[in-house]
Amino acid sequence: MTSTAPWDDARARLQAAIAGPNAPLAGLPIEWPNEDLAPLPPSGAWLSVETSGEGMSPIEMGQLGAWTERGNHTIHVMTRVGTGCELGLTIAKALSNLFRNVSAEGGALLYERQLTLPGGQLEDGNWWITPFVVRWQYTDRPA
Repeated sequence: MTSTAPWDDARARLQAAIAGPNAPLAGLPIEWPNEDLAPLPPSGAWLSVETSGEGMSPIEMGQLGAWTERGNHTIHVMTRVGTGCELGLTIAKALSNLFRNVSAEGGALLYERQLTLPGGQLEDGNWWITPFVVRWQYTDRPA
């Protein structure tokens, strides 16, 4: 991934989803790559976000031709170990709703397939990870 548009859009969606008391993910702390995280809640849940690019390919000829970029946003839903999977799955469903059937950037960014991966325990033994993944496709046109 070289374009920042997919990351910027996902970050804005997540920040809006935690802001305000009626937001779908109200108050959940978010860990962003290479940024400090506020102290973790003693109970409850939090999110850890990553993005990756899978590749780019030209879709138009010439120096000013468009390229398609593809990648994934992975949002790790973190819940306390021993509390079951319901909270993590409920949060993953709310995340799904944020990205389902959405296009942005004037149609240049499209969110596609989503999946929830098998969970696992964080190394510290206190948190259970439920990974939620949303695939994106972005059409980049040179300026």
